[in-house]
Amino acid sequence: MTNASPTVPETLQMFRELECQRLPSVSEAESAFVEALGTCYANGEVRYASFHVAPHPVFDLLEERGRLVESGFMHHVWSLPAVAEVFRCAPREGALPYTRSAFGNLTALDLDGFLARTLHEGGAYESSAAPVARSLARACAGAMVDGRLDGANVFATNEPWCDFFYDVAWDVTLVTFVPETRCLRVLIATDTD
Repeated sequence: MTNASPTVPETLQMFRELECQRLPSVSEAESAFVEALGTCYANGEVRYASFHVAPHPVFDLLEERGRLVESGFMHHVWSLPAVAEVFRCAPREGALPYTRSAFGNLTALDLDGFLARTLHEGGAYESSAAPVARSLARACAGAMVDGRLDGANVFATNEPWCDFFYDVAWDVTLVTFVPETRCLRVLIATDTD
């Protein structure tokens, strides 16, 4: 590979080679948010985990150029062995488009608002008061991007892209990747009435 954009075969090969391992624990702030969301999504399920992504020249070039989504990252991340073991989700054909706009165009600066809104709006029967939701969301957002407001990748959607989701009204997918720490964090949640 040269410094040019990776080819499709190079990108597909990268996804087969990319090494990722689950981190043994998450922060107190992340745990508190996930627990609160689980209470709100009482009829559904919340899954959350953190991973370390090993360096890979193609992945790193795509990330540096802001091209992860267009490379199919949100489609292929679920097949990384460590991620697949936790989330057991396979995207439905065409359910995760390779466009940035499909994932909310969020930045690390928007993350606490997205999390607070998710918690405050709640699930089918439960929600969190706005001040509580905001406080938990701010702490969790900071942890999810390792305190880095610049350079963190944030991808979010409310689309029911796999069979995990109930496709009623409360489907959430949130993925963050921080290049400096190589930390990938993944949250999926769904609820029903």
